[in-house]
Amino acid sequence: MNTGCTDKVIHSIHMIGTSHQRAPVEVRERLAVRLEKAGPVARLLTEEAGIQEAVVLSTRQRSEFYFLRSEPADGLALDSFWGRAFGIEPAHFRPFLYCLSGEEAVRHLFRVAAGLNSLIVGESLARQSAAEAFSQCAAHGAAGPTLQRVFEGALQCARRVSRETRLGRRNLSVGHAVVELIEKIFGSLDGRTVVLLGADQTCQSAARDLQRVAAERIYVAGAEEREAKDLVHKLGNNSAVVAWDNLREAISQADVVIHASDAERPVLQRSDYESIRAARQKRPLFLLDLTVPRGIDPALNGYGEVFLYNVDDMAIISSAYSRLYESEISVAEALVRAEADQFLHRFQEDPLSNTLLALEEQLERIRQEQLAKNRTTLRNLTTEQRQDVERLTSAITRKIFHEVAHELKQTGSDGDSGKLSEAVSLVLGLL
Repeated sequence: MNTGCTDKVIHSIHMIGTSHQRAPVEVRERLAVRLEKAGPVARLLTEEAGIQEAVVLSTRQRSEFYFLRSEPADGLALDSFWGRAFGIEPAHFRPFLYCLSGEEAVRHLFRVAAGLNSLIVGESLARQSAAEAFSQCAAHGAAGPTLQRVFEGALQCARRVSRETRLGRRNLSVGHAVVELIEKIFGSLDGRTVVLLGADQTCQSAARDLQRVAAERIYVAGAEEREAKDLVHKLGNNSAVVAWDNLREAISQADVVIHASDAERPVLQRSDYESIRAARQKRPLFLLDLTVPRGIDPALNGYGEVFLYNVDDMAIISSAYSRLYESEISVAEALVRAEADQFLHRFQEDPLSNTLLALEEQLERIRQEQLAKNRTTLRNLTTEQRQDVERLTSAITRKIFHEVAHELKQTGSDGDSGKLSEAVSLVLGLL
């Protein structure tokens, strides 16, 4: 068996990104991608020369870009992408980026999906975030068969961690940690009024713990009113829905405000607070902004009665969790390492990987040859027009590759994938 070509497939897997471990929230929010935009941004990434597949994984804690590229990857190679996707000057962000390739990139994703690279180590939402990111990018034609296998392997590993380790059974989440942070800084929540801006799983887990520590009233406002009503129904008598348009009135009564919504615009500006400050009579106000980009104006920290914290401040609790669950984290780390080893071994044994890589390379070679033959015509185009031609031809070859790869995977799963790969390779002239 020749694993050299398969090793080349693994070495073509790259990841460039940043996280809470490398960059503060004010940097991460410039590179943040909302879930519904992950697919289009991944498609934009595949328009870069030599990139066939891409997945964008962006959460409160990280923005990571996984892709296939036969050449070594670094931030310099993707300068045009950073500018087009985020309108940033790449040089300013390069110190905050990390680049991983091959087995390192694969092992990193396994740890991310299992929650071992999270702010709250072992958090239960990490696997869901990875699954949703891949699904969005696949739906937009950016994620292909190779990254599909890698993400499926990482998600399978994450499910094992959740199912088989004590760390998974702890059901750790940012929501649980929120209440601990509030109690450490604000003191008792007995008799306090809480406003939740958002109704996602973070807010739900926080709300349950807030009830446990005797918050007197919990108001829930969600951009989707149905989600807010569902959460209030679960919470019962001491909760109520607040219309999104009435946020300022609710905040004027609040002691604690937790923001975890997916609203596209800031939910609390300095001018908003100024309009309700007199009514509050300078009562202390605890604000926790868990979103990236941030939805609460950082300028509010300038008021003496306001205590504003963001997602990075959860590190106070994160370090405590890491110490408390040190032995359980070690068990989960060992399981993830073993799963990654097994995945990489299986990957090397799969003959379809050879065929798919050769097909990708041949299609790109044909594209480049045709562009070279038409160099004289292309020279008369503007820079923008030449870039359009690059994107169009790249999209065509990517579409062909994805169609063939899908059929190969479907057929190979029903029979001898080795013989199938050899036959297809001979027909396409890949051998």
